[in-house]
Amino acid sequence: LDGRIDPASGVPCMSSLILSVLQDERSAEPLLRALDFFPLPFTKIRENIIYTLGHLREKRAVDALIAVLEAPDEVAKDAAGRPTACLLLEQKEEAVWALGKIGLAAVKAIPALASYADHPSAKLKTYLAWTLGEVGRAQKEATGGLSADIVIALLKLLKDRNRQIFEETVSALKKINMPEFVHSLYLYHVGAVSILGLKPAQRGLYELSETLHHLLRTKRTAIMAVNGDSGT
Repeated sequence: LDGRIDPASGVPCMSSLILSVLQDERSAEPLLRALDFFPLPFTKIRENIIYTLGHLREKRAVDALIAVLEAPDEVAKDAAGRPTACLLLEQKEEAVWALGKIGLAAVKAIPALASYADHPSAKLKTYLAWTLGEVGRAQKEATGGLSADIVIALLKLLKDRNRQIFEETVSALKKINMPEFVHSLYLYHVGAVSILGLKPAQRGLYELSETLHHLLRTKRTAIMAVNGDSGT
């Protein structure tokens, strides 16, 4: 935060990196000030700051993280349309992840988060699915209800053919207690469908044998948990 130190010297960046390793709660207040002190183009410094605030689950950072998401992916362009300042993609990835760590206080960020369900970055959408699951679970536990934007965004992500996005989305739907809904969907065009596993046994061995048959056909290693009465 010392204005006499040139950011190009690397000192602020190294300081932010060390603070991200220490993750000391006493750094929260100056890190929040640093987000205002360093504008968006100082992306590496800000990534470290956002990462640390996420680990600290700092509720006061939510508004600043929403501002990151609402900014364009490219801060500035020249006359030819080329970026002249920086790309904010990695900073946005950190912001999405940090909001998931913050949890319930990030509910106000749901509209901004949901707007990224159609983003071209697979990595960002993987983070997004995880965060929607975390924020959705916190919201449901605290209020008994769930924002429709979360469900709509997760359904969009569920159609993505990227394995990591699909798996994280299914996990998020389970976090918000929608497993029966997931099992009712026709998702067998997705290679990662085996993550759905077997529903809790309620009807008997037929479902178990069908699942075993499917796993054998995939010819891949699988781990399956089976519960039921003695003899199942």
